[in-house]
Amino acid sequence: MKRFASFKAALSVIVCVSLIAVASARSNTQVEKTELLDRSQKQYYNLRSAGLVGFSCKVNVNWSRLLKDLSERGNEPEGVTLDMLQGLKFSMALGSNDQFTFERPAYPLIPDKETQDNVRMLLEDSEQMIGSFSSAWRPFVLTPIFPEATSVQNIIETDDGYRIQAKDGEMKTDLTMNKESVISNITVTSLLLTGTTRPTFTKTSRGLLLNKLDSNIGEGQIKSVITIEYQELEGLQLLKSVLYDSTDRGEKHIIELNFSDYSIKKK
Repeated sequence: MKRFASFKAALSVIVCVSLIAVASARSNTQVEKTELLDRSQKQYYNLRSAGLVGFSCKVNVNWSRLLKDLSERGNEPEGVTLDMLQGLKFSMALGSNDQFTFERPAYPLIPDKETQDNVRMLLEDSEQMIGSFSSAWRPFVLTPIFPEATSVQNIIETDDGYRIQAKDGEMKTDLTMNKESVISNITVTSLLLTGTTRPTFTKTSRGLLLNKLDSNIGEGQIKSVITIEYQELEGLQLLKSVLYDSTDRGEKHIIELNFSDYSIKKK
């Protein structure tokens, strides 16, 4: 059974796109940049500002959908059945340091070693998927989306809005937003990869909340759309489901995650 290489490759690029905006450079118009970045950041939903201290929850992979997808691509894990996976859920927790931790469910006892190995591989890859998504989601809802003014190389005002440009070593980032500070495009270029993601947001009473990441990696070699649904719990917008739909060099992948059983700590 192949591992889900395209899923992890796409999410790795999204993580780079999301985080590289803190690239180091210097500015001669520090005050203006600070004002613009601070004003823009306040337009976005932030769980910390909404009072979140931390949470824990269960994460369930839609195993039925995943096995169907693998089977249709001729990549079905030999010996693995839905009954073996149905009750397996991951645990996910967020602390005050903005870092996520994960706990894998116990492996089911299966006499056949090959089947046991295939189940283990599914769980390992699924845990990495959840972790990679969480890293990509975090900058949009927990930590500032925009970098400190001292780390921005250039801000260009256009007729429609602004372009924020940053550089960290050989990696360059170009972020585009309109006059209302709504980000429409983030492009990362380096010696190893070129990736673009187009985030979209839902307007809430507390600011713009990320609901989709539409990404194109390697000049179209990998295309992915990550759709996010939320549930309101104790006045907070928390994950309900994540649907990952990608095409890697013509090969399609669909993976769904569902989040439940929250325990929430607020200020």
